[in-house]
Amino acid sequence: MRIPKSGSFYFAFFLLALISLLIVIATQYNKNAALVPLVVGIPTVLLVIIEMLREQIPAFAKFLETDVFQTKKAKTATGKGHTDAKQKTIKELKAILIIIGFMLLVLMTGFLVAIPVFSFVYIFIFARESWYKALMAAVSTWLFIYAIFCSLMNIKFPWSFLF
Repeated sequence: MRIPKSGSFYFAFFLLALISLLIVIATQYNKNAALVPLVVGIPTVLLVIIEMLREQIPAFAKFLETDVFQTKKAKTATGKGHTDAKQKTIKELKAILIIIGFMLLVLMTGFLVAIPVFSFVYIFIFARESWYKALMAAVSTWLFIYAIFCSLMNIKFPWSFLF
C-alpha cells in the first residue's frame, strides 16, 4: 500500500480515531444513553473506513464513483479538464438551495414526511435514477428512520406547520 499524501486521508484517519474513541466511551453508558452515540458512531466508522479505502485503492474508488452533479460532463464540455468559475458557483448555489429546501420541507411537514419526500426528489431529479429506485430508496429510508427513532428509541419528532 502506498503512503498517503493527501490531507483528506489523514483527516479521515483522525475522524476514525475520534469516533472510535467515542464509541468505546459510549459502551460504558447505560443502555438508553448509549443507543444514540452507537447508532450514529458505528455507521460513521464504517463510512470513514470506506472513504479511506476509496482513497488508497483506485479500483475501489472507480467502483464507488458517482457523479450526482455531473462534474464529468462539465469537464468534457469545457475541453480543458476543469470547470470555469461560473459553473462552480452555480453548483455551489444549487447545493445550498437543496439544503435550504430540505430545511423548509422539514419545517412545513415534519421529519417523518420530509425525509422520504426529499430522498425521492433528490434521487429522482439530481441523481437521475429511475422513479422505482428513488421510491424504493425513499421507502427504505423512511422505514429505517421510523424503526430506529420512533419504535426503538420512542422519540417524538417536533411539530411542523402542516402536520
